[in-house]
Amino acid sequence: MAQSTIARRILDTQLGGQDNKSRSAELFASCLNQMWANNGDALSILYAGTGALKSGFTRTGKRTVAGMLDDAMKTVNRMYVNTFLDDSRQYVIDALVGKLTKWQAMTTLLRHPLQDDADQEIARA
Repeated sequence: MAQSTIARRILDTQLGGQDNKSRSAELFASCLNQMWANNGDALSILYAGTGALKSGFTRTGKRTVAGMLDDAMKTVNRMYVNTFLDDSRQYVIDALVGKLTKWQAMTTLLRHPLQDDADQEIARA
């Protein structure tokens, strides 16, 4: 949110010769808000598995009940993703940023999560 505020002030400076109430200034501000919200959603999906929280406020400048409900749903979805689906995503991120050795990355990424269960069932047969 701080970055979008700074960007908005820079836009206001760039449009300095125009009345900030003009239609073109409002259009530029709306496009800027959409860009920041879309960027926040894209980054949040990569790291948290859902869109960004408070993106409705970034888009419109207003906090609404619908926006709060949307944030509540995203929070519940994040909890689910973090609890049940996040392991493989975190391994990929760790491998890409170099936190894993090559051997760890290869063995972790190539091994299916159900492989141990399958190996046990084969051993029993």
